[in-house]
Amino acid sequence: MGAVRRAVTVGMLLLVALAGCGGTPKHDPVRPGPVTVLVSLRDDATTAQQGAVRQKLRAAPGVTRVVYESREQAYQRFRRQFAHDPHVGTTRPEDFPNTFRVTVRDRTSADRLVPSVRRLPGVATASITPTASPTR
Repeated sequence: MGAVRRAVTVGMLLLVALAGCGGTPKHDPVRPGPVTVLVSLRDDATTAQQGAVRQKLRAAPGVTRVVYESREQAYQRFRRQFAHDPHVGTTRPEDFPNTFRVTVRDRTSADRLVPSVRRLPGVATASITPTASPTR
């Protein structure tokens, strides 16, 4: 499998894995609640940059939890979640970024956090994960 094709496949599978494996992305202001923000670090992020990002996240208004996930941890979680997918064998730990998973009190706080974190040195991406619509 070519490098571009593998990257696209891994990216799509990673998006599903990070989004909580299913559901229709939906923001419903009537049902407030915790929101997850994913902050992926650049491959060349220094230890100092990583520490500064962690500190900014912990100090941000509305943040209730900050968890660091290394690329190896993300790779292992991906392998568990997609154990029966034939593309799992073509992935490597270096296909995944080091990431902070941030729990934020509500969508408004998350909307304020994401743009400020995206500008930090060492950050590749910052995004709010889609949430599944509740079933009735």
